[in-house]
Amino acid sequence: MSVTNARKVGVVGGGIFTRLLHAPATALNLDLRVLSEANNHIDDVIPHVVIGEAANFETLSSFIDSVDLVTFTSDQLSIGMIRRLESKIHPSTEMLSYINDPALLKSLELPIFELPHQERSIRFSILLARSPHGQIAIWAPTQLVDDDGLHTITPAPDLSEASANLASATAAELAQRIGVVGAISVDFVIDANQLVIDKVSHPTRMGMWTLDGSMTSFAEQHLRAILDLPLGDTSLKAIEIVTGEIKLGDYPDLHRAFLHLFAENPRLKVHLFGGGNSAGETVGYVALPVVESIDDFDALERVRHATDYFAGVTSGRPGAR
Repeated sequence: MSVTNARKVGVVGGGIFTRLLHAPATALNLDLRVLSEANNHIDDVIPHVVIGEAANFETLSSFIDSVDLVTFTSDQLSIGMIRRLESKIHPSTEMLSYINDPALLKSLELPIFELPHQERSIRFSILLARSPHGQIAIWAPTQLVDDDGLHTITPAPDLSEASANLASATAAELAQRIGVVGAISVDFVIDANQLVIDKVSHPTRMGMWTLDGSMTSFAEQHLRAILDLPLGDTSLKAIEIVTGEIKLGDYPDLHRAFLHLFAENPRLKVHLFGGGNSAGETVGYVALPVVESIDDFDALERVRHATDYFAGVTSGRPGAR
């Protein structure tokens, strides 16, 4: 059987999110096309790439005219320019405005919740997707577990069930209120026993765990949402998922890194995205699905060991306190 009549979906921006859209786009019979300002090897993954400046109205308009639907990963686009072209674009200019300007989000007079029980001060996110007709799918909350923001645990281990439910309901209400279409991250803070929405952001960073830990990844869900398809199951595949960012370092022999890390933990998942030109740049993620009861610290240390190892720090053992 030949697959024909693929819908053309344009993506403005050639970053990590765009690369992650390629596999689910293929599975959904979509013809993915990219407008990228730089030749960052995105054409190694996606064959249809236009090199051009999205800030140029003629360039962007021509690209939008060549596809059926457009989404974008850059938050630096002109709101005014996109508004002139908005009919086929997701997320909307309103959504982009809230991502770009946290002060605008605060102007909505978002609720501040006094929690009935004492809880630790933490940062966490509710990842969700919403379709044009209003269906919403919500994943388990994801907690940033260190100050550098490089490692996460899902479900958030320091969040009570009551606070998780409250945050999920609040995030869904906000998504309806500002007309979200696609996947986003609603970022929360608990401080002084108050639950507060901090900002809304693109889903890539807080959604990486879904590639290996959820029945539906945030990338696939984003495509389902903007196409107004029924949204996928967000159930976890494991007890918890721990992730860490891989920073570009000085470890040239990746094969030896894979030998070492996979031998230590066969469940470890690695996603390298290519590109990367400067030290400290994020070039991938590791994820550890926890399928049996295990100390959070042990799983986190195994992931930290893996990210350190890719960055060239090869001393130390996972689980060492």
